[in-house]
Amino acid sequence: MLNVDFDEGRYEIVQLVTRYCVAYGNIKSIRIFIESNSMAVIEMATEEQTEKLAARLGGRMVGDTAFVELKHLPMAYKVET
Repeated sequence: MLNVDFDEGRYEIVQLVTRYCVAYGNIKSIRIFIESNSMAVIEMATEEQTEKLAARLGGRMVGDTAFVELKHLPMAYKVET
């Protein structure tokens, strides 16, 4: 699970998730869904990187993609531009 401030714009949330994920390797794609079940759908360059990311964040793997829950936490992180 990643804590994010849903009051931030979509761009800022994607930047936050990107900054976190890049520590696990090259990112292939990130999709963000902010709804009743908010989540990030993340695919890293390799399946091994995706598995490590999913394990670290308590996410689940479906194929070569990680599904990671996003939890609303006001002012969770500030993304510097």
